[in-house]
Amino acid sequence: MAKYPILSDWDYVRTNAVRLYCNRDKFAYLYGGNGEFIADRAAAEKIVNRLWSQYPSHFTKTVTGAGHTREELIQHIIGKRVMDCSALVCYVSQGTDYHSLSVKYDMSSGGLITACKSVTTPQLGPCGGVLWKPGHVGIDVGGGCFVEAANEFVDIRMRNISEAGFVKSGQLPWVNYTKLLTATAR
Repeated sequence: MAKYPILSDWDYVRTNAVRLYCNRDKFAYLYGGNGEFIADRAAAEKIVNRLWSQYPSHFTKTVTGAGHTREELIQHIIGKRVMDCSALVCYVSQGTDYHSLSVKYDMSSGGLITACKSVTTPQLGPCGGVLWKPGHVGIDVGGGCFVEAANEFVDIRMRNISEAGFVKSGQLPWVNYTKLLTATAR
């Protein structure tokens, strides 16, 4: 397992996740998005076209399969910062998109849980920890809730952990959990 520098603590992660949720109108889910700000139509077309060609089955299922068009997606992301679930975890735990990190690692949902130390069940996981199920991650914000980048047109939301089907919870290796107050944080 790689050694990671400690970049934040669990309360920073929890606070950033809640802050992101409170400002969710400034963010949009985009599969493959890494925290890029989409300033205008040209930028939106460029990223949607690139990602759609990289992941056609995803966009066919979640955009056109849900009754939306590519044009609606382009319009939806203009003026927003775009990210998928893995990028959200990185964004709230490190305050940046993962392309600008000095630490390189597998940013897929599976890569994130593999990098974690002290992996357990969602019920026993730490506030500020990453929650995982195959193909998806979110951040435990305490009180039985989590924040996630859900999918195109749903974007950023907060839900109850028990409703989401997560099977693992882990401590991100670049987050300090040593002063975690489990009883009061959860």
